[in-house]
Amino acid sequence: MACECEAVLYCGAQCQRSAFNDHSMHCTAWIEARLDAIKRQMGNDAPLVGDSMVYLARQYLEHGERARRNRAVELLREALRIRRLSGESGGDGSLPTYQLLQLLGSVLGDQGKWSPDSAKEGLQYLQEAIGMCRDGGGAAEASLPLLLVIRADLEDLIGRFEGREGEGVGSLQQALTTLQTLPERDEQTDDLEATIVSQMAAMGVSRRQGACSCCGCCCQRCCS
Repeated sequence: MACECEAVLYCGAQCQRSAFNDHSMHCTAWIEARLDAIKRQMGNDAPLVGDSMVYLARQYLEHGERARRNRAVELLREALRIRRLSGESGGDGSLPTYQLLQLLGSVLGDQGKWSPDSAKEGLQYLQEAIGMCRDGGGAAEASLPLLLVIRADLEDLIGRFEGREGEGVGSLQQALTTLQTLPERDEQTDDLEATIVSQMAAMGVSRRQGACSCCGCCCQRCCS
């Protein structure tokens, strides 16, 4: 028998009951029911409702089906609306707003492989997240290089839809420059730098090329 969420199968009802405590943390059907209960108790715009939507969206994103990812996008959009309305999250363990924007932008960017409109919407959320990180300092500022790399991917994707190549080069150059100014480095930042250099090489751009003074594009095509 299958769970209502259709993610797991059980040999019978007793097996399902014995596994419930572990599975309930990831069961989208159960979490949807809990979300409805929180809405009835606290109202649709309560910060905790938004945080619960983010948690539920992440569970849907664990599955590859497009329908589940579409539901995740709906939840993340609504969570962001609540966050903007309330100006706060529901608890200390909540996702910071710039990370919520990053998550929504990344999911839409992934859907942008089939829909340029999704990619453009995702790019708007990433732009907002980048602005917040530049102003936030600390952990937010340390997230900036990764956000710029994701933005570069979306810019390149949108460019290819519109018949242009190499649209993400400027963002990659900014990401590389930002990485080099971080006060602390670790294995993760080294791996990200290697990824950036590899992507730039695939676009035919050397890491030693400077940024264009008029638009920030590091290929300097516009000034040649």
